[in-house]
Amino acid sequence: MTIYRVLNNKTKEYFDFDTPEAALDYAELFNGRRSAHIIEMPEPGISIDMGEMKYEILHKESKTLDLGSHWHKVYRIRALRDFTTYDTGSVKAGDLGGWVESYDNLDQNGNCWLFDDAAVCRAAAVREDAVMRGNAAAFDRADISGRACVYDKVYIYNFARIEGHAQVKGISHIHGSACIRDHAYVEDANIRFGPDNCAVGGTATVIGAGTADRLLYIDNLCGGKKSLTAYSTTFSAGNVCFDGRHFESYEEFAKYVDKTFFTSVHRDQMKTVVELIKAY
Repeated sequence: MTIYRVLNNKTKEYFDFDTPEAALDYAELFNGRRSAHIIEMPEPGISIDMGEMKYEILHKESKTLDLGSHWHKVYRIRALRDFTTYDTGSVKAGDLGGWVESYDNLDQNGNCWLFDDAAVCRAAAVREDAVMRGNAAAFDRADISGRACVYDKVYIYNFARIEGHAQVKGISHIHGSACIRDHAYVEDANIRFGPDNCAVGGTATVIGAGTADRLLYIDNLCGGKKSLTAYSTTFSAGNVCFDGRHFESYEEFAKYVDKTFFTSVHRDQMKTVVELIKAY
C-alpha cells in the first residue's frame, strides 16, 4: 500500500493522502510548493495507524550499498517521534537516521535505531532495542535484537545473530550461523561457524580473532558466575577467553587454572574444562 505524506510547515503536523494529486494540492495550498513523500507500507493492503510509526523512509534519498559481491539500493530513514536508545542516544522527530531497503528491516516498535550511515537490507532485521552506528551493515538474513549494539564497520550477514547485551565493533565480520549474545564483546574479529558450533556469549571477550573456524562456549562456570570461550583462528590455535581475560594458548590457560584454582571448590570443574579444551 502506498500513501503520500505531507508535512505542514506551520503546524509541523503530518497529513497522509491516498492519491498523489490530493497530497500535492494540500502541499501547494499550505506550503506553497507541490511536494510530498511517498511511503510504502510494510504489508501491502494492510492499513497501519500512522500515529504509531517511529520512522518513515525517504524514497527520494537513496544510495547504493556495496556488499562486496553485489550492490544493493537502500533509502534514508527519518524519525517521526522523540525517543532514547539503549546506548543513551537521543533521537528527535525529524532526525535523519541510517539506511534501509524496506520497513521490514527496522522494527517500528521498541527503541531500535540506525544512526549515521548504518544500513540494513534484504531480509535482515533490527528490532527491539538494538542499535547500529557508524558504517555497520546487516544483510541476507541477519538478525540484531535485544539491546545489542553494533558499531564502526561491522558486517553481519548470512544467518548470523547479535542479541542480548552483546557489543560488536571495529572492523568485524560476523557470518555463517554465528550468534553473539549475552554480554559478549567482539572487536576486530571475523567470526564464522556453522550450526554445530556454539555461540559467543556470557561475558566472553573476542578481540582480533582472525577467522574463528572452531569455537567452544561453556557457560555457568564457578557457580554460574563465569563463562568461557575457546576458539581457533586462521592465525593461531587454542585461544581462551575467561572471566574478562584473554589467553593466547591452551597451555597458558592451563597454568592459570593450576595457580588460581589450586585450593578452590571449583578446582575439579575447571580441571575438567581444561581437559575438554585440550580434546576439542
